[in-house]
Amino acid sequence: MESRIDVRAKAQAFDLADDSEARSLAQQQLREAELTLERLTALRDIATPDIFNSADTLNAYNLIGLANEQILSGKTDAADQMLQRARAILQDKLLGYDQARDLVFAEVATDSDKGQSQVARALVPADRLRQDFQSAARERRQLAAATQARMVTIPGGSFQMGDVANVGNPSERPVHTVLVPEFELSAYELTHAEYQVCVADGGCAPAGQAGVRPDQLNLPVTGLSWFDAQDYVVWLSAKTGEPYRLPTEAEWEYAARSASTNVYPWGDTVAQGQANCINCGSPWDGLSAAPVGTFKPNGFGLHDMAGNVWEWTADCWYADYNGAPAIAIARGDNAICTERVLRGGSWENDAWLARTTYRGRGLADMHHDLYGVRIAKTID
Repeated sequence: MESRIDVRAKAQAFDLADDSEARSLAQQQLREAELTLERLTALRDIATPDIFNSADTLNAYNLIGLANEQILSGKTDAADQMLQRARAILQDKLLGYDQARDLVFAEVATDSDKGQSQVARALVPADRLRQDFQSAARERRQLAAATQARMVTIPGGSFQMGDVANVGNPSERPVHTVLVPEFELSAYELTHAEYQVCVADGGCAPAGQAGVRPDQLNLPVTGLSWFDAQDYVVWLSAKTGEPYRLPTEAEWEYAARSASTNVYPWGDTVAQGQANCINCGSPWDGLSAAPVGTFKPNGFGLHDMAGNVWEWTADCWYADYNGAPAIAIARGDNAICTERVLRGGSWENDAWLARTTYRGRGLADMHHDLYGVRIAKTID
């Protein structure tokens, strides 16, 4: 493989490229692809025999070689595309390898060994690593498939965000146009069953998990702080290799409305039996959360966008929409704040708070039995 990626040839190719920005990008992509390949090669001893001879791995090798030839010809755009594809293949391999390796190292390392990877590596037989790689890869595929099966593609578009019906609060104004790129959103609120997988794996704190019975596993998980919700999507992304995250406030409202201007996901008035909230006509009103998927979905196929539990979004709380972005992203100074936006109302709130435009807020570190989450995913 090294013979196909000659350092001197690369240097010459970069010197010949006319576009310095494209040259720099191609150089960066090539270095990242080579680094990924080096990490993969370093883990060769834990791979099953067919890993390095599989069609997709060989394709990645070929793409790196072809990309080098494209750079020599000054075709940096084509090289960039090839290298991105190669890195995607190799990174997927590494995800499974790293999970298996880390799992076994954690088991064999003593307190004095922690941080000494060479010591741990010497203690682990290759066949054990192969076994755990296969197990980690299988579990990752199963988790990815189960998660993706609950996701709904939300078509891109633009909408008038805010109190278009003129029945809400000042915080829901001014009404403004927002462009929403296509993204994915879970059809259901995150359940106890889903969250417990993260807790068992050590990626999430056991907030809201005490005393959960088997018949409650399909209820939305509650007691989550914003940071708990964030920990879950970070863990899920690392496990599956997919860009899961919290939805932005604009994405949430756009999805709840499903290409309408309705006050509620189903229309402009409270309809009996459409949601779980005070005076909404369900058996759970004012008593408890209902199992996810109990009520009919909205136009985009999303359940419980009104009532049941409040759902955290990515955004910091602002008193109104003055200065809000014209695209469905969180504001630029969104990294640090004490309060985050909640949407959708809950079983313990009146239907008025379950309107598609109503904006709730909560302390980011607060654990409340009405607070849950729904996950989103970026579409590249």
